[in-house]
Amino acid sequence: MLSRVALEALVDDLQSHWDEVKSGHNVNEGTWLQAGLLPNIHHLSERCRDLYWCGPVVDVARDLIGSNVKAVTAQLTFKMPGMIQSVDFHQDNGCTQLPTDPSC
Repeated sequence: MLSRVALEALVDDLQSHWDEVKSGHNVNEGTWLQAGLLPNIHHLSERCRDLYWCGPVVDVARDLIGSNVKAVTAQLTFKMPGMIQSVDFHQDNGCTQLPTDPSC
């Protein structure tokens, strides 16, 4: 479980990356993907990467299916204040060959 301090630091970190990447972007222009998606967030934020690859959810997955678990991500979707776009029906999960251990 993340402490309140760790969670607040993560939110601040992710918001700063959002602000950097989407600087000057009007959240009501373009599709919901253009307005709300920040791809490859795990390449931008060490805190996010650590959470995805070494966080408590990984421990839960190991408890459920065993030690052969790899966590991977490519995006973070933000629903910013004032956004009016709806999210169309879609599938997030897919199958792919995963890289080796991220050294957690």
